[in-house]
Amino acid sequence: MKAVVFGGGNIGRGLVAPVLQSAGFETTIVDADTDLIARLDQSKTFTVLHTDGHREVVVVSEAIKAQDEERVVAAISEADLIATAVGGAILPILANPIRQGLEASTQSFVNVIACENTHPNSALLKELIGTDFGTATSVEVGFPEVVVDRIVIPADGLDVTVEPMFEFLVDMNEWVGKRPPEGIELVDDVDAYVTRKLWLVNGLHVATALKGLAAGYEFIHEAIADPTINADVGVIASNMVSILASRFPQMDARHIEETAAASLHRFSDGSIADPLIRVARNPVQKLAEQERILGPALAAVEAGLPIEPHARVLAAAFQIRGRTTIQGADALDKILQEKGWQQMMQEQGVSPDSPLMEAVEEEMSDDSADLTETIVILNPSGLHARPASQIVEHMKSSESKVTIQKGEKTADAGSILSVLTLGASSGDEVTISGSGANSAEAIEFIKSVLLSEEEE
Repeated sequence: MKAVVFGGGNIGRGLVAPVLQSAGFETTIVDADTDLIARLDQSKTFTVLHTDGHREVVVVSEAIKAQDEERVVAAISEADLIATAVGGAILPILANPIRQGLEASTQSFVNVIACENTHPNSALLKELIGTDFGTATSVEVGFPEVVVDRIVIPADGLDVTVEPMFEFLVDMNEWVGKRPPEGIELVDDVDAYVTRKLWLVNGLHVATALKGLAAGYEFIHEAIADPTINADVGVIASNMVSILASRFPQMDARHIEETAAASLHRFSDGSIADPLIRVARNPVQKLAEQERILGPALAAVEAGLPIEPHARVLAAAFQIRGRTTIQGADALDKILQEKGWQQMMQEQGVSPDSPLMEAVEEEMSDDSADLTETIVILNPSGLHARPASQIVEHMKSSESKVTIQKGEKTADAGSILSVLTLGASSGDEVTISGSGANSAEAIEFIKSVLLSEEEE
């Protein structure tokens, strides 16, 4: 059996390729990253490092540049299984080469699965490819929806670090040909599993990340250990267990509860140093109506369940503005600057008079919901003269309230006298705290000034 995997990134190397190898497939990896492909082509192997100490060596049959369309099409024509792990936005680019490969296929049955966090995933790829392959081939092609789940952290070189557990679920109603080998599990109602994963895994994950960023943490396991964050995420989990059990009675209620508990346990695993900025990436996508943040919140409103924790997560999402280290945060910045968070929510199906809108409003205006970060000053001038005036000048156009603390002294970042009196020098540790609109952006600016190592 042969498989072609589009995407040699974290999920491609950390989940899809290892599962397919264990299932008996010879695997070809296709990627647009020419450096990655060159290294895979040279080594032909990489190691999957499990956090429990297990090491898994994955053998690559071929590594092909996505730009080499002739070789890509030839590999697809011989494949029994085609999988993608590239991100939903890239699927349109893959449609043409996959279609050409299927038209030239030498197989009787081929399954195409899109291992993407989109819903639908494989059905979307099917729509992009089309099914009118003409009379050139007699291949029967299946496009089963798929649910995959594993936390994967990049390691050195080609290797990746993973948690031991994983899920690889495929819709049995759309799978064609022989049953898949062990490791790929067929399920009857894949929509139930998609929603369960989106809410009880992805949703709780990003809720923890957003709340953790607001509290100044760096990793998921640090954030979930915070009692306040843990309590909010726990309430959201309880809400989702109740709603999912009601919405999908065919899914065992105990299984739903165990999924929620397992997610919280996974997040607390300190052996997986999962950065919050990784989990919070692409916030605009995650704030869509049926997505992992707003979807559960709207479901909680409809069910009459507590919505305050959901509102706090939404407020934390809107307050990551200015965090340039988060992939996609700039797109959220642009939307919020042009429309504001209220209009953004309304465009995603939240009515202006929804209790969720009111709850978020309360959280956004709550001065007690501070953002806090602690850093060591690297600027050679410390917090004197030029750096101080830069900060004060920036604060004139900010609607937030920000303080800078050194030891027992606290300064108002908007007052030049207060800042200079703090007496903070290069090498000193300071804590920057902010609240209100634009507080995240203000904190990021102050950090950029204090962490600059250029002479003023």
